[in-house]
This record gives sequence, structure tokens and C-alpha cells, in this order.
Amino acid sequence: MTEKLILVAPNSYKECTDSVSAANLITSLLDKNLRKKAISNFKIITKPISDGGDGFAKVCSFYHNTDKMKFDILTPWGKDKLTVKVEYSERNKTVYIESASVLGLKVIPQNKRNPLRLNSFGLGELLLNLEKFEQKEIEKVVIGIGGTGTSDLGIGMCSAFGMKLFDKHGKPVEPYPVNFSKVNSLKWEKPALRFKLEVVVDVNNPLLGEKGANRTFAEQKGASKNDIEVLENGFSDILKVAGARNETALSGAGGGLAAAFQFFFGAKIILARDFIRNELGISKKSLEPDVLITGEGKVDEQTLMDKGSMIIINEFSDPECKKILVVGQSKTVLENVYTVELSKYFSSVQESISRFEVGMELAIREISERFFVS
Repeated sequence: MTEKLILVAPNSYKECTDSVSAANLITSLLDKNLRKKAISNFKIITKPISDGGDGFAKVCSFYHNTDKMKFDILTPWGKDKLTVKVEYSERNKTVYIESASVLGLKVIPQNKRNPLRLNSFGLGELLLNLEKFEQKEIEKVVIGIGGTGTSDLGIGMCSAFGMKLFDKHGKPVEPYPVNFSKVNSLKWEKPALRFKLEVVVDVNNPLLGEKGANRTFAEQKGASKNDIEVLENGFSDILKVAGARNETALSGAGGGLAAAFQFFFGAKIILARDFIRNELGISKKSLEPDVLITGEGKVDEQTLMDKGSMIIINEFSDPECKKILVVGQSKTVLENVYTVELSKYFSSVQESISRFEVGMELAIREISERFFVS
């Protein structure tokens, strides 16, 4: 009997678990169910994914056997210190940073979620710490950008490297988005870092406009409709002052953070699908699964912007491959994909989050009954 190859490649489930833990859980439950049904002609390959957002660091650790490094940096609201961990690969001489653990909603208290008054200074501080850290040989820093709670065009990060903003009277302007409309000039010199910078972006969207950083994502970060317009206009003002000539080429990921890496640092932008294919080795060139199981917390219009589980589904588009999506909630219908919503097993979304493992067990049992016959 021909052996069936099952690829388990989920993204993280926000508020529940990271992708590595989710992948291991799905693999364990599926193996248990299939053996109980006396099915033995299968092989499970466990390949957790990240599109640059929450869980990015743990995925990099899973694939590269990294060591942790800790640093104290300033919080996005600028008054307290935050201890962050980054992953270091001795073999690759590479540091992996998850921006969500530095600037993400998960580190910003509810009462601080106002993008106009938050900035990315802490990430700049972290990069400066790595620049000065002589105990490790660092040739490259890879930053996963996703899940950020800031929307400051990376100006806070740049200010850690010495960027100065001035109003029309030549007075200093603090590097927060609420002040961007006051900026009349700026002083900036591109730093000469000892390592290369690469940025993995979780969405492929423009910086400005209806599908840009602010009009698409700022509301979920705590911005009002009026705030969004202030942010949008502020971005335009800063870019004009900085002399940007091709705004459409700049990435809208991470509240403009990716654009700052492009424009001010000359960093290489890597789309999540290329990171998953090339860095994680998950591609149709290297794998030919009969069954694909992927998933994440919620599938909606943002997922269709080439995020997480959608990347995997598109990669294995061959109709011969059965595609299964396990999600907390689904707000859109995907063709030729069997979708299991964990929320259907519970009386509320909150219960499905608190009893995630129970929901996953029920989902895998359903999948086993439907797709695997002894």
C-alpha cells in the first residue's frame, strides 16, 4: 500500500499558542487517531511556519537550533523598560528578532494602545545593543515584521540611531506620529552596521492608500478614524521631507517599519512566501504531500494578502493534494479547502481560546474520520 505523506504546517494561533507548539500538538493528535484506526501507511512531516509575525523567533529557533540572548530596551510608550529575547544561530552567525515581542500588541497594555503616541525606538535600541555586542560574531540580523502595535514609519527606530526632527522654527520635534505634521526638516545619516539587515514581511501591501499600513491595520492597533487620517498625512509629510521619490515601492508592513528599513537603512525585504520556501524549506520543489494541514487563529481578508496559512495553501495548489485548514474563526470561504473552525465546538469564542487543546483534539478527530479510512 502506498505511503501517504502528511504535511503539518500551521501558523501561530493568536492568544492560544505559537506555531511550533501547534504543529507538535496536531502531529501528536493525528498520529494517535490514525494508529487507533489501525492506519499505518502514512508519514507525518512537521513544519511549523511563520510569516514574520507572532511566533517568528520560536520558528527560527526550531529550524536553526538557536541560543537566546536578552536585552533591556525602552517600551513603545517610552517610559518603562522591557526585557526582550532574540535568537542567535552560531552556525549561521545570524540573530533573529521578532518585532511583535518588541513592539507588538502583546507587550502594549490596553490603556496604552494609541499609535499616535507610540514609537519604535526600542527596536532601534535593540539593534544598537547588537551592534555593540562583541561576545558573538554577528553577520546578519533577520527581523520578522508582523503583529506590531506601532505605526510610526520606523521614525522612532531611526531616532535611536541619531535621526533628528525639526519644525519650521528649527526646534526639535519628538519622534511620535502625533507630531509628524510639524516636521519641516530632518537630519539623518545612514549607519554603517557590522551586520546585514534582512526584513521578513507578513503582508505584501503598499505603505500609503486604502490598502496601506494605516487604513488597513491602524484601527486594530487602537487608532480612531481621525487618528488614521493623522497617521496617513504624517507619513506623507515625513516622506516628503526625507526626499522619498518612489513611495509606491515602499512596504506597508509593520506600520511602516519595513519601509523605514528599506528607505533609511537599505535593508533587504523578504516576502513571507519566499522566507517559508527558502529559509524553512517548505515548497512544492522539496515536498509533495498527499494531505496538507495548516491553520491559524483567524482567516479573513487580511489572510488573503499572502499571509501565513494562505501562503502554504497556494504553494501546494495541486488538486491531488487534499488541503485542510484548522482555524479559530473563518471570515471568508476558500475554494478547494476543507475548513474546520474550532469555535464551532464551543459556546463562545473566548471558550474556544481557553480550551484550545480540546478544540484541536475534536478537529483532528473530525479530520481523521473524514480523510483517512482504514
